[in-house]
Amino acid sequence: MHIPDTIKIRVGKKMAFTITDGVLTKYIPDEGETEVNVPEGVTRIDLLAFYYCETITRITLPAGIRSIGNSAFSGCSSLVCADLPDTLEELEDPAFAGCSSLESVLLPEGITELSGCVFKDCSSLKSVTFPQTLTSIGEETFAHCSAPESLQIPDSVVKIGKGAFLGCIRLTDLKKPAKKCKAETNAFGFCGSLVPSSAITAAAAGAVLKNYMDRVTPEVLFGCMRYLPNNAASRGFVNDTRKKCELSFAQCVEYLIEHPEFSPRFLRCFEEHFLEFTPEEMKKLYDFAQDTDNQKLQEKLLKISPDIVYME
Repeated sequence: MHIPDTIKIRVGKKMAFTITDGVLTKYIPDEGETEVNVPEGVTRIDLLAFYYCETITRITLPAGIRSIGNSAFSGCSSLVCADLPDTLEELEDPAFAGCSSLESVLLPEGITELSGCVFKDCSSLKSVTFPQTLTSIGEETFAHCSAPESLQIPDSVVKIGKGAFLGCIRLTDLKKPAKKCKAETNAFGFCGSLVPSSAITAAAAGAVLKNYMDRVTPEVLFGCMRYLPNNAASRGFVNDTRKKCELSFAQCVEYLIEHPEFSPRFLRCFEEHFLEFTPEEMKKLYDFAQDTDNQKLQEKLLKISPDIVYME
C-alpha cells in the first residue's frame, strides 16, 4: 500500500490517523476506543503521535515500521500490550515512559541501542526480553519499573547508563553480560536485594537521591529504606528526603497499604513521627495494622491516639 504525501486515513468506523510520507504524525482518538491497529505502509511513529492517549489498552504495529519517536506513547497509562514488529530498529526517548499498565515487552532483533527513559515509570512492567543485537542501555531507561523480579541482559551489551534500572525494587535475579560491560553510576541503584544492606550507607543513598530528588516516588523512598542501617541517622535521612520530595505521610501510608512487606521498614523510619500524622492518616494506618494483624503497630498507634479505634 503506497501512502501519499499527507492524508488522513480512517480504519473502520472510528480509528483515524494523520500520515505524511509514511510517517504517522497523529492519532485521532474516538471515545471508547481501546485497541489500535496502525495501517500497513507506515514506517515511523512520530513524536507525540499517541501522547497521553489514556484509553488505549493495546497497540498493534505492522511490519515495516523502523522507528518510534520521542514520547510517541508516553503517558498511555492503560496500555497493557504493545506488539512491536521485527522491522523495528529504533526507540527514541522516552517512547513508552509512563505507560504504567504495560506488562511485558519483547524487543525485536535488530535494535542495537535503547535511548534514555524509553520505559521509565512503567510500574507494571514485569517481563522484558532483550534482543541479542543490543549493545547499549541508556540513562534511566527502566528507572522506577518496580515490577520485574528477573532480567536477562544479553552478552552483547557493553554499556548500561546512569540510573538505567534505578528503583527496580523487586529485582532480585539479574543476569549481567558475561563479557566486560560498563555500568555507569547507580545503574542498579535501589534494586531489590542485588546489593547487601551493609554495602550501602545513608551517605551513599543520599548521593543517589541527590540526582533524582525531583523524581523520587514513594516506591523509591521505600526501596531506599531497604538498604539503610537501623540507626537514627538513617531514619532522619529518610524523613528529610520525604520532606524535600514533598511526599506526604498520606502518600507513604497508601503505598504501605499496597505493599505490606514494607511494614517493618515503615515502622523503623516513621514511628518517631506518628504525632505529625493527621487523624485520617492515623486511622488509615490503624486499619492497615488490623488488616495485617500487626499487633505491634496497633499498640503504638493506640498509645498515641486511644480514640482512633472509634474513628470512622
